[in-house]
Amino acid sequence: MSAGLVQTYRAFAHNNAWANHRLLSACAGLSQAELEARRTGFFPSIQRTLNHIYVIDLFYIDALEGGWLGPRAWANEVPYPSLSELKPAQAAWKS
Repeated sequence: MSAGLVQTYRAFAHNNAWANHRLLSACAGLSQAELEARRTGFFPSIQRTLNHIYVIDLFYIDALEGGWLGPRAWANEVPYPSLSELKPAQAAWKS
C-alpha cells in the first residue's frame, strides 16, 4: 500500500475518532431515559444509533485488520446500553 493511501486511511480514522468523540460528548448530558427514548428516524433511539455506529466501526476495523468477524458484528445490536460504557469502548480504538 502506498504511503499516500496509508496517510489517507489514517486521516479517515482520525476524523472518525473525532466525530465519535464529538457525538458522544454532545449526548453526555442525556439521561439514560432520554438516551433510550423512542425517536423518529432510521434507528428507534439515540442509544441504538450510537451503538450502530460502534458496531459498524467494529465491523470495518476488523475487516481492515484481516479479521473474520463479518456479520457476527451485528449479533448484539446494543453492546453498550449506557454512554458510560460506550464512550471508553469507542475510544479504545484510538491507540
